[in-house]
Amino acid sequence: MLHVHCLELDHIVEELEKIVVVNLLQHRSIISLIGDVQKSSLILEKVLYCVLPST
Repeated sequence: MLHVHCLELDHIVEELEKIVVVNLLQHRSIISLIGDVQKSSLILEKVLYCVLPST
């Protein structure tokens, strides 16, 4: 299970807003990614960079 604190969420939104439009809804537990197929690898890279712990 992924737990994201407010500061981490702010960072995720900030990073993603560099390449996509972000709509953040409160009290939701679903993440949906809809994007241009030509940018799908970049979007996935950004998301994984933000949510996975660094090693």
